[in-house]
Amino acid sequence: MSSGLDNEIINVVKNKGVVRIKLVWEDGTSRERHVSRRNYFVNELEMTKAVQSDIGYVLWYDLNGKKVYLHWQFPAGVTVDFLTLVVGELTYPIVINVEKYTDVKYADKDKAKLPYFGGSPYSENNKQAIFIKKGNLNGLSQRTYNDRRREEESERNDETRRPDVQPVYMGVIPLAVHMISKSEACSSYSIKKLDLTTDPQLTLRQYISKTYSKLLPETTSLKGRVLVQGITPPDDTPMIYLYHLLQHTDELLHISVLWESVS
Repeated sequence: MSSGLDNEIINVVKNKGVVRIKLVWEDGTSRERHVSRRNYFVNELEMTKAVQSDIGYVLWYDLNGKKVYLHWQFPAGVTVDFLTLVVGELTYPIVINVEKYTDVKYADKDKAKLPYFGGSPYSENNKQAIFIKKGNLNGLSQRTYNDRRREEESERNDETRRPDVQPVYMGVIPLAVHMISKSEACSSYSIKKLDLTTDPQLTLRQYISKTYSKLLPETTSLKGRVLVQGITPPDDTPMIYLYHLLQHTDELLHISVLWESVS
């Protein structure tokens, strides 16, 4: 691995991956916070203002007068990566509007407009990640969000830890891939199983080229098109390396992919 990539990743892993977000409510009240890229966005929403279980909310970003609806089911870093690929250079704090759900009509595929009624999307995603890795959910109820945070803190403090020699359950890692359209300012996502049993050193470029060859041919640069925790790793970065250092607290490696050509 290049020292440049190591330094970038270390900055994220050491909890320096924070962004300033300003939540603005319909009544004009607002709250500005420094948010960890790893923290789930709805956690910030609930800490900012009480969410009533019988009232839904949708989140949107003002892009030159156009409402760009945002997914609330993922970590804040995923939201920032989506906006970075769609908008370009962002102005901080990032202003995100919170609007009461008023039975807005939306297409089933446009999950960003699904209302938030409270609850824990973290738990649901974490269940999927554990099931992909282990094939079962044994022990999940005893392993809380705080348990995972303590484990991550211990890993961050271990300066000698090398991710390329750490085991993965049977060579399988869970991914959340976000396919982003810049022209439509929207994204779709899917949680996938990546089996590294036969090729444990599979690189980011190899994975992208193999899985999305029609969208991102091998000759296409990943710079400005693929973001993982806010950075575009070098093509030859092993996926196992990315997973161990840049996974979120839900145990998913979130990869944002801009599949349209960039002018």
